[in-house]
Amino acid sequence: YFAFFFFKQKTAYEMQRGLVGSEMCIRDSSQTALKTAKMYCGTSTWDTDEGLKAINSKFPKNNIYAVGFSLGANILMNYVGQKGDKCLLKGAVSVCNPTDMNATCTHISQSMWGIYNKVLGDHLMKIMSEHAVEMKPIEKILGCTIEQALKKVKTAKDFDATFTAPVFGYSSVRNYYRKASSVLNLENIKIPTLILYTLDAVSYTHLTLPTILLVQISWVAVSFKK
Repeated sequence: YFAFFFFKQKTAYEMQRGLVGSEMCIRDSSQTALKTAKMYCGTSTWDTDEGLKAINSKFPKNNIYAVGFSLGANILMNYVGQKGDKCLLKGAVSVCNPTDMNATCTHISQSMWGIYNKVLGDHLMKIMSEHAVEMKPIEKILGCTIEQALKKVKTAKDFDATFTAPVFGYSSVRNYYRKASSVLNLENIKIPTLILYTLDAVSYTHLTLPTILLVQISWVAVSFKK
């Protein structure tokens, strides 16, 4: 994922020139410890909203721009679309966004013998296992212990079906993926937005982009890079 590292380096460069930067990590990512019984969720725009409100409160005269990567890009686009013309951001960049999460899940399950789906699932299982104590309250929702639930998981989709969907109140993993897909909110974007995809991404996220829909959105520009 060259694009991710490019933006990290670009941000570091701009900070040297006086840009004030802040990084928001999805819950349980970047080796951050969980303190509540919730992990990540593709619909969790409330975390983004709270973070941006805090930044805006501290720097009320500054323009705020945001870059989201992968699932973070999906959450960012959901946030921007939901806020419409009341969005606190002056501009946004989406990098390798799984715009349609059901379609993305199908692609990663069928491509490269499903290796990426399995590796991501292993990573999520490791995080859940490491935070079994903090996550214990969700056992009431799961109807079993964390250890028992983990035995059902082999892939990222299994994890979302076993943990993410029920914990966040979705009837099924497909229902969760549908509601979390930022494709539902793209047409409501009212700030300058760049949607960037790398054509060699293992998740094939560029194939989930509704290009016909984007032609109708005046605030959005799309770029595909190798």
